[in-house]
Amino acid sequence: MSALTDKAIVKKELLYDVAGSDKYQVNNKHDDKYSPLPYSKIIQRAEELVGQEVLYKLTSENCEHFVNELRYGVARSDQARRRRTLRPGDLIEISRFGYEHWAIYVGHGYVVHLAPPSEIAGAGAASVLSALTNKAIVKKELLSDVAGRDNYRVNNKHDDKYRPLPCNKIVKRAEELVGQELPYSLTSDNCEHFVNHLRYGVSRSDQVHLQTVSPSQEPGHSLSCQRQLCSCSTYGFVLPFILCPPDISTPLSWVA
Repeated sequence: MSALTDKAIVKKELLYDVAGSDKYQVNNKHDDKYSPLPYSKIIQRAEELVGQEVLYKLTSENCEHFVNELRYGVARSDQARRRRTLRPGDLIEISRFGYEHWAIYVGHGYVVHLAPPSEIAGAGAASVLSALTNKAIVKKELLSDVAGRDNYRVNNKHDDKYRPLPCNKIVKRAEELVGQELPYSLTSDNCEHFVNHLRYGVSRSDQVHLQTVSPSQEPGHSLSCQRQLCSCSTYGFVLPFILCPPDISTPLSWVA
């Protein structure tokens, strides 16, 4: 019947009460693929969740996803193949309130992402404040910490258009930027631009929509270049900007 529910309770109980008459075994089967988190952190994270009601999905948030995320920082289940194993260099799309946050997977449960001050898991509508900042920090954090309770997926959606850079180069470039403060703009230097530049060498964001506005031909309205009206649908409302020159795919100035 667990397939029919979408909620579950985190419980702390005696092992023999949970197992009953069923057989059980220790099975840390992913220790050769992922580095287990420190023992104290695993226990602390587990204890903090006791008593909480959390989302439950047989295919993406079941009990196996739960314990693997606690031990390794990676939610995976070999009983549910829907979410494939993460590979270094993968782009991770995280569904926030009204927008998508992007990160790049660098291995062992960690991601690198461009994070303005308000980019925090569970911030909800408060994340809109990132539209007001012009600086962000490149952070390396556990995917489970960055995603929080938000859904995420691998989304290398431009692989058919651009050739991904070699995996080792993607990870190296990402690691080299960790800790740096970089320019941030919702319309031209956001988290999606950042990860696409790392994976493909092309800065682009599908959350930003551009529309070219031709200069007026009337006297007194001559312009030396075309103006570009940029409307960003992030956070569920439209933000208008004038950009010049009009090229959203220009490589970012802060990436060599």
